[in-house]
Amino acid sequence: SIGAHPLRTVFPWIFTAFAGVLPVFQVLQVWDRIIAYNTLELLPTLAAAIYLFRADRVLEAKSANEVHSIFKETVHIQA
Repeated sequence: SIGAHPLRTVFPWIFTAFAGVLPVFQVLQVWDRIIAYNTLELLPTLAAAIYLFRADRVLEAKSANEVHSIFKETVHIQA
C-alpha cells in the first residue's frame, strides 16, 4: 500500500461537483444532467468511472503523490 486512498482523491471532485476538475463545458454538462435527473447520484458514479478509467496507471504508481498527479491531468469525458 502506498497510502493513496481513493476517497482522498475523489471527495473534492464530488464536493465541488467537478468544478475545477473537468473543463467548464463538461462541468455544465454534468450539472445539466444532475438537474434533469433531479439526483446527485451521478457525482459518485462519475467519480468512480474516472478513477476506473485511470486504474491501470494508478496500479503502477509508486507513491501517493504520483497517484494525485495522474488525476491532475485534465480529464475529458464524452457526453
